Amino acid sequence: MIISESGLDFGPFQDSDLFHVEKSELYKKFKNKPKVAEFLVLHSTKTNQLLWIFEARTSNPKSSNSEDYLNYESEILEKWRNTFDIFVSVRIGRNSDDNGEVGKNLIQSKLSSVRFVFLLVITNAKADWLIPISNSIKTKLFAFCKIYNIFPEHIIVLSGDEVKKTGLVI
Repeated sequence: MIISESGLDFGPFQDSDLFHVEKSELYKKFKNKPKVAEFLVLHSTKTNQLLWIFEARTSNPKSSNSEDYLNYESEILEKWRNTFDIFVSVRIGRNSDDNGEVGKNLIQSKLSSVRFVFLLVITNAKADWLIPISNSIKTKLFAFCKIYNIFPEHIIVLSGDEVKKTGLVI
């Protein structure tokens, strides 16, 4: 499956490794829709299973001191956390995936060994804008990362040009 977001085509991904949260019936059941990231995808390597949570934006506010920037950053953090929580709620049986929209490999993954990766892609960002955003987000997620044993290097902020070099987009 290919997922088009913010001017980029992510994928291709196997349906069995994917949960397209924004488009799911599970998400549509919520009366007051929480803000969520675009999708989750499981990527298996020889040594690890990485569960990527994708958020994509076309741009970002230029000043890290502005109210617009603080709202922007806060919304990204909220989307990541809500997406993480929805996925975990399905895995522990608090919400059901009646339509089989959460890929079977995601359902069968061993959560204790999965490495969560939070990826923010800002399509039109300049490289020098990314480091302050990344540092700020990592600082604000410090306690969350400690609680869930998420490595700081698994909080990633990339430009559209940088993500094209990773093989995550076509």
